[in-house]
Amino acid sequence: MTILSALVLAVIVSIDTFASGFGYGASKTKVPLRHIVVIDIIGSILLGSGLLLGFLVGHLVHTDITKVLSIGILVAMGGYKILSFVVKRIKKSVDVPCEIKWTETIVLAVALSFDNMAVGIGAAIHDASLVFCIAVIVFSIATDFLFFISGHSLGEKVTKKTSLDLSWLSGVVLITAGALKIWL
Repeated sequence: MTILSALVLAVIVSIDTFASGFGYGASKTKVPLRHIVVIDIIGSILLGSGLLLGFLVGHLVHTDITKVLSIGILVAMGGYKILSFVVKRIKKSVDVPCEIKWTETIVLAVALSFDNMAVGIGAAIHDASLVFCIAVIVFSIATDFLFFISGHSLGEKVTKKTSLDLSWLSGVVLITAGALKIWL
């Protein structure tokens, strides 16, 4: 496996991070840099754990387990976001930007990273070299960080250009990211 394939793999597992960042930006949820770093660290830890697990006992662990957990968490978080939007509309509360909570940050990071773990297991099982594994982790750190910030920024820009309340969009994006994991 080449360094270019490591970069492509990192980009692929980071696409849902971009989508989540977009959803949070569109819903005017502030995500401080320290939260983005935590999302990135958790993703890297799970990717590294998957690589290690793949080297140690990959033939015993089925990658579908991590995929199902990831889908379930993303869909549940998306449903929660949409429900929050509906409750806000019923209460007719003012659209005030909020900041992501630590609990939500950690749950989001884990949900986004289960596929990283599955990729790590799969890569290690297929006799990936140590250099390849390190390259995937390094590229994943960079792409997750850049994709989340880019997605968040784009989501904020789209919201500023329209007068619509797009706070429900983060829920739809999370559910869509979960649904897409079924086929990816």
